[in-house]
Amino acid sequence: MYSEEQRTKALHVFHEIESVTDTVRRLGYPSRKHLYTWIRNEGKTKEKRKKLKLKNTTEHPRNPSAEFKLQVLRRCFENGESVKSVSEEIGYSRVSIYMW
Repeated sequence: MYSEEQRTKALHVFHEIESVTDTVRRLGYPSRKHLYTWIRNEGKTKEKRKKLKLKNTTEHPRNPSAEFKLQVLRRCFENGESVKSVSEEIGYSRVSIYMW
């Protein structure tokens, strides 16, 4: 991970010489891929992450029962329903279904 100071310096050098390759050669860091990313994101503000909404109600428990999980698994893997559509309908992620 690079510090904000290193990123600022790299962008400054890049704007002086206008070459990604020469900037990386002169400074010895970052990789070309990192520098291209920094250039692309220059001046943009970081978006704040959405706050995770954890549902833990009786209608939508954090840890559903084994019977509920089996019903979902049957729908997906025996009846051939799409895991994506089932996950959207029941409100649990596709990863959760695969983990069950």
